[in-house]
Amino acid sequence: MARAPRASAEGRLVTAPLLLAIFSTFGGMLSLGVLLPVLPRFAEGPLDAGGVGIGLSVGASSITAVVAQPFVGRLGDAYGRRLLVVGAPLLLALVGLAYVPAESLAAVIALRLVAGVGEGALLVGGATVVTDLAPAERRGQAVSYFTLAPYGGVALGPLLGELVLGGERYDAVWTCSAALAAAAALLGTLVPETRPERSGAPARRGLVHGAALAPGIVLACALLGFGGFNAFVALYALELGLDGGGLVFLEFAGIVVAVRLFGARIPDLLGAQRCATLALVLLATAFAAIALWDQPAGLFVGTAVMALGQSLAYPALVTLAVGRAPAEERGAVIGTFSAFVDLAIFGGAAGLGAVVSAAGYQEAFLTASVAAALGLPLLAGIARPRPVPVAADDLA
Repeated sequence: MARAPRASAEGRLVTAPLLLAIFSTFGGMLSLGVLLPVLPRFAEGPLDAGGVGIGLSVGASSITAVVAQPFVGRLGDAYGRRLLVVGAPLLLALVGLAYVPAESLAAVIALRLVAGVGEGALLVGGATVVTDLAPAERRGQAVSYFTLAPYGGVALGPLLGELVLGGERYDAVWTCSAALAAAAALLGTLVPETRPERSGAPARRGLVHGAALAPGIVLACALLGFGGFNAFVALYALELGLDGGGLVFLEFAGIVVAVRLFGARIPDLLGAQRCATLALVLLATAFAAIALWDQPAGLFVGTAVMALGQSLAYPALVTLAVGRAPAEERGAVIGTFSAFVDLAIFGGAAGLGAVVSAAGYQEAFLTASVAAALGLPLLAGIARPRPVPVAADDLA
């Protein structure tokens, strides 16, 4: 089986295998994104589902994605990354085709649960390959580039889904989703195996990897407010007299893409721990500004600062997490770490929703600010990873 070459001494980052891994992940996430605006309409219309059913038709995948990610990370460590990079989009392609004969809400929910496993494996597999391929001193940059794949898939997929749907061409949407996932699997077959050869004792047992727990909890503190922002900022914008949250989301997305693309080296230049500290400070400041400066200008300024913090948090913290464990356990680390993303976003939407109901939007954003600030002492307590040793043949 072909294996990826080691990173060069010059720290070359952008290689064909890395680009293949990123575009394969993008294709898989695009296949999921096309379903986002269509599934609620399918559940409400042909399936005649109520509000709970509509919500489950979209959100059920998050449950299995959280549960699956630590497990599939261990699979990637044991049997290779290509199992995930190829197998995950193939599973999504099969799920896409299975929507065609689905005629009940129960069937759709069951398929969404299976799709969650595919989504979790897709993200863990892609992220693990990218961190395997990246030179240690440019790992944050590689992760920043990689995050554009799932972000772009979820952003562009709904536009494509609406276009394919037209009136009620649901079967065309399901087929489109399957075709995109199959194309992603085809790209995945071109990604070389990156799993390191095992040295010494086998990887530790258990699904949850201890090296990812502390960085994952800090990530949850950082992302809690993001879950609430997604759920409630459009309504808060209306309360402030704006026409809706469209411009706010556009501002947020533009800044995140710009920083992840053009500022991708920031986590490596600052160092993972300092960059994560900066991200938490920015997020705490941003949510406080949104809450206390209750004017449209405050919302736009706070969103800009939040987008900067959000852009830096994940690349810095995943770099910190994978640096705390051996390379042969990297899949398990990323699997555990990635599960905190879904937990935090769901918890932010639900928890801050309770604050909105009890006290209001401003109090909810203040709570998000406090949550981000609480990540700072947790981050300070994380032991710094040891420097990555450089093999002698890498210096030749």
